[in-house]
Amino acid sequence: MQPVFSAKPLTPEEAFQVASFLKSIGSHPPAGRDAAFPIIGVLGMAGGVLLAGRLGRNRLRGVRKHLKPQA
Repeated sequence: MQPVFSAKPLTPEEAFQVASFLKSIGSHPPAGRDAAFPIIGVLGMAGGVLLAGRLGRNRLRGVRKHLKPQA
């Protein structure tokens, strides 16, 4: 970013606003993590894999029937 802003430095007002913003976010504790999001993601992925397995179970049965030797 230096090549972009080297020709146009911050004004005193802009510098004050940046400093105020950084000071305000530094005084707040970090936000807690939401544990539900990864759990829902893993459950959704597992459900999708199970659903795909259930729906694709008979997909190649008609082709394989003709390839199996008659016993």
